[in-house]
Amino acid sequence: MVSIAVIGEPLVELCADGKTAGLFRRQLGGDTLNMAVYLARLLGDTTSVRYVTRLGDDPLSDWIVAELAAEGIDVSAIRRMPGMVPGLSMIETDATGERSFTYWRSTSPARLMLSEADPAEQAALTADILIFSGITLAVVGEAARARLISIARERAQKGTMVVFDTNYRPTLWATVDIARGAMREALRAATLVMPSAEDLQTLRGLDALPHGQAHSVIAELTEAECVLKTGGGPVLHCHAGQHREFLLDRSGPRIDTTGAGDSFNAGFVAARLSGYDITSAIQFAHALASRVVAHRGAVIPADAMADLAFTPQTVSSLSNLT
Repeated sequence: MVSIAVIGEPLVELCADGKTAGLFRRQLGGDTLNMAVYLARLLGDTTSVRYVTRLGDDPLSDWIVAELAAEGIDVSAIRRMPGMVPGLSMIETDATGERSFTYWRSTSPARLMLSEADPAEQAALTADILIFSGITLAVVGEAARARLISIARERAQKGTMVVFDTNYRPTLWATVDIARGAMREALRAATLVMPSAEDLQTLRGLDALPHGQAHSVIAELTEAECVLKTGGGPVLHCHAGQHREFLLDRSGPRIDTTGAGDSFNAGFVAARLSGYDITSAIQFAHALASRVVAHRGAVIPADAMADLAFTPQTVSSLSNLT
């Protein structure tokens, strides 16, 4: 069985109801948490998906752990920190489905991840696949950030698939230069990177990506396989000196774009693990993301995507990803 470790910060997400002004629904949130949930739903008991983080000992932390466990996610690497509470996000959307966030996360216990040796965290990081993001790097301390990148590099050299989603959030970083330095190191350590065009511009200090030259910018930053999302434009796949653009149908309903990129990433990894070629994996990832943006909140109801789950017969081995 393939093991997947997803490392990051879980959030309690308050999502605008959309019908009643001032009414918000409580949901799970956080970029890597969203990925973990979608991976677990798509792959079921054909894989082991473990979430690595730290939470408090309060009722909201209890709720997050219970929700993750109910999704089939291994919660054994979630360390509970006495007296602390999880971060909170409030999400509102405009008429086009574009979202805006308000956060309360400065004292999130996830900021203490990897700050000291923890057996459960260490065991989780030996998984076949490691997944983390720019938000993961932003919320932990400098020493923990360096440790995570070092572990990712070492694991990649030993054949582990290391997935990195840039997910740059300016307010989480002291300076853009610190963010650029850390994320460039992570891009070099990973084996599969999944940035947005906007993040790529920030990493290279560009006002816009040169038309038709995104692959050149990617090649300057990393030798890893890359799936570049362009926020409504074509998806670009780059690997081993080759690059292809994929135009995708975006005519479906668009209610809330929260979690679109996270679900796309999970869909791509799950599809590749299930033997899909690049073209089919990108199409599948887009199908899942299209389903997600047609619902409110980052994590949609499980029955809204039940037809997309893979069967044990389709999930074979890690070799499908290479």
